[in-house]
Amino acid sequence: MLFLLGFLGMGKNVDVQKTRPDGSFRQIVNYTWSEKKDSSSPSGYTEEYRFILSDAVRHDTCLAFYTMHQYVQVYLDETNVYTSKSSDEFSVIKTSGGIWVMIPLYPGDVGKEVRIVITPVYENARNRDMKFMVGSELSIIKASLKHGFPLFIVSALTMLAGAVFIGAGVYNRLINKKKGELFSFGVFAFLLGLWRFTDTEFPLLALPDRAVFPLYLSVAALMFGMIPLVISQKKNLQENSVYIYCTIVAVTCIVQVVLQYMGILDLCESLFVTWCLVFFGIILIWISQVRQVREEVTKTRQIYRKIIWGLLLAGILADAITYFVTRDSARMIFFMLAFLIYIVIHLVMFGIEYQNQQIMLAEKEQQIMNTRISVMMSQIRSHFVFNVLNAISGMCKYDPEKADQTVVCFARYLRTNIDIMQEDRPITFRQALSQLEDYIALEKIRYGDRLHFVKDIRAEDFMLPSLILQPIVENALEHGLKQKPEGGTIILRTWEADDEIRILVEDDGIGFDTEVPQDKRSVGLKNVSFRLQHMMHGRLTINSSPEKGTIVTISIPRKEAEECM
Repeated sequence: MLFLLGFLGMGKNVDVQKTRPDGSFRQIVNYTWSEKKDSSSPSGYTEEYRFILSDAVRHDTCLAFYTMHQYVQVYLDETNVYTSKSSDEFSVIKTSGGIWVMIPLYPGDVGKEVRIVITPVYENARNRDMKFMVGSELSIIKASLKHGFPLFIVSALTMLAGAVFIGAGVYNRLINKKKGELFSFGVFAFLLGLWRFTDTEFPLLALPDRAVFPLYLSVAALMFGMIPLVISQKKNLQENSVYIYCTIVAVTCIVQVVLQYMGILDLCESLFVTWCLVFFGIILIWISQVRQVREEVTKTRQIYRKIIWGLLLAGILADAITYFVTRDSARMIFFMLAFLIYIVIHLVMFGIEYQNQQIMLAEKEQQIMNTRISVMMSQIRSHFVFNVLNAISGMCKYDPEKADQTVVCFARYLRTNIDIMQEDRPITFRQALSQLEDYIALEKIRYGDRLHFVKDIRAEDFMLPSLILQPIVENALEHGLKQKPEGGTIILRTWEADDEIRILVEDDGIGFDTEVPQDKRSVGLKNVSFRLQHMMHGRLTINSSPEKGTIVTISIPRKEAEECM
């Protein structure tokens, strides 16, 4: 969908006509260059460029050029119009970073000689290819942003993807209690995107007088970026090698920063050490990935790993070829693009694996739940059979004839309901009612005229878990009516209300105080409530008052009750 919207948006959908076209610019090619030794210069040299402003100058015209690690002085006919130098506020910092120099020009400047004095801060900043442009400031800015826009987009997307991985890693750590490989990889991706983002013109144009800030931000991302990446591969490397490497990198970076602060060694002058550490980190990552490819169980995963590393190597190779052909590495845009594709693929693979893990976890939880439900069903069945047999045993002493009648009725009950009693899945209400009526008939032998059963059925086309009604009625008999010499009445009602099926079991027994713990009384009802909730998202509520009776209400969502049919 995003690609489709992007394709539609890329088409030309607005015709624009301008009576005043944007100003343009031209590059100065006819200039003279000279270099001389200067002991006051940080690098020991200064460079000088000279040319004549020969074109007509409009009101919005400016002289613009870009410098990196260079101080600048600009003169018009020996009149100084621009100077950049190291700020006294941070005397320990030599470099000026990357600066876009833009000097407004006036019609009276035509024919004047421009003299630009460049003072390189470092040796590698000497003899750089300078591009002097004269034209409207807007056109120069647009051209600069256009040149850096691809890297800006790729870097920003890489940082965004890194932030997503960081969030997923934190979630995995806090919720799923898993290790932080994903978090470490996300930190590396974010730092890599930050490293390249700070090399674009966007922060330089936004912070013209603080150009050192994005430069040092880039250096910091480069110095510490390999630490989280190596940590993310810890399971494929020896832990000692990971800890040793990360410790060396951290100590080296701290020493470099301290030496910078003390004014002994500039960070930009010691980048060679940082790049060596990055190179050794890449070797560790390569070893890790080779081991991981060998340990992959499936051929598909091995091919996936090889494709990813082939993609990254292709990006590096493309940048190298671009550099040797054009003498411009395109700011590693091809490697960044390859890495961004890798991140997207990795994110998709993580999403698929996470979804599969969630499915497996849900299946295991369901298996555990089914096992628990089965155990509860066996508890209900054994409890019911024990109660009946215990009652028959008592009858044998004072009424053998009734005991014999109960045995016959119990055997008939088992023949009729044994299949339902063994089921763990939902059954129809008619089946549950038939089972309950058989149970009531069995209990009437014990209680005789002391037990009255009343039905008020207004809804019957629905499903409910098996052995739900019987334990509730059994609980009402054992803990409610049995304690009353005159017995009592049990009422069963069903109806529909508020997209739910309601079932009510009411007795006029001795009742109980719901505020007082009733362990023996509540075991069976807790069992019923658990199965009701986890099998059909239903709920069970109990209202009781001493000497008044108990009301048990079951509520089952209509959707759940009908889907099972």
